[in-house]
Amino acid sequence: MDLKLETTGLYEKPMLIQPSQHGQLRLKQQTTFQFAQHLPAVPLVAQEFMDAAGSLPIIFSRSGEQFLPQAVLGVTPGRNLFVDTSGQWQAGAYVPAYVRRYPFVFLEHDEQYLLCIEQGAVEEESDDNEQLQRLGDQQVLDRALGFCNAYQQQWQATEEFCQVLSDMQLLEEKRIRVDKKGTESRFLTGLYSVELDKLNSLTPKKFSTLRDRGWLPAVYAQLHSWTKFQDLLIRAG
Repeated sequence: MDLKLETTGLYEKPMLIQPSQHGQLRLKQQTTFQFAQHLPAVPLVAQEFMDAAGSLPIIFSRSGEQFLPQAVLGVTPGRNLFVDTSGQWQAGAYVPAYVRRYPFVFLEHDEQYLLCIEQGAVEEESDDNEQLQRLGDQQVLDRALGFCNAYQQQWQATEEFCQVLSDMQLLEEKRIRVDKKGTESRFLTGLYSVELDKLNSLTPKKFSTLRDRGWLPAVYAQLHSWTKFQDLLIRAG
């Protein structure tokens, strides 16, 4: 049986932040990662590959002719194996920027990126939540804007990185066996990875393109990260 790595998003009702209207809303305190418990995979920017490869498998997913990188967090729908029942992320494991950015996000409108927030992450001001940060605090908005701006820039660079890998025909589809011993054979499919033989067969000009753009560390980190699938399958039981 073949299984696809189905991914879902973090944001259900993102709303545009308007300080004049939302300035008195309070940010709910995020002390756990329960909001990410249902994510078996999340987007990953190329600049994260080196840090993520030590604990997370990195794959490329395909949509039409476009490839985009993801960190694999689980092998079954709706389950993130790096978040335990109390909502704590596995100690020492890398937390992708996509997760750390929550509850803020950019949404594009008329070729501009607007700062938004997940509606469920804020609440009306009351006597019980005076210690929580206000959405209208400039320091809160500045930090969120800075993080989202950096993430967006890195994502655009990552799209270019993926396009070059695709143009060089370096990505090859693979599958991972995820069944337990004695059960029906199941394979996780739709996973793409850099193919080492193809990388080693590149012309000097193409190889130097990867080197000169600073992309080789990300390429080798992605290749190395596939060794982490074994750890993930052990965790899945």
